[in-house]
Amino acid sequence: MSTPPRRHWWIIPAVSTAIAAALLALDGLIALAAALSTDACPEGGCPGIDGHFAVALVSMLACAPLATTAWITSRQAGRPALGGLFCLLTPLAPLLAMTAFLTVSYGS
Repeated sequence: MSTPPRRHWWIIPAVSTAIAAALLALDGLIALAAALSTDACPEGGCPGIDGHFAVALVSMLACAPLATTAWITSRQAGRPALGGLFCLLTPLAPLLAMTAFLTVSYGS
């Protein structure tokens, strides 16, 4: 026998998803500007930029599964702490991407 879902369970995942969506939009704009950082690089490319871009893109892509898991685990009545953890991790993924983009050393 399953227990019914908690009332108002959807508020925290909705806020978490809205914050993550806003941060992802900002990350997209920063990514456009970060792509210009390779203009001043020599022919062989800039060392270290690939790592920054890889971390940023993977963390941006990880936001969708984190948000989906946050919604699913928040709906379940027996796991509010797990749902809260994923609701916290959802906006942290775009923040990691923003940090990776903003720490690119431009033109070196």
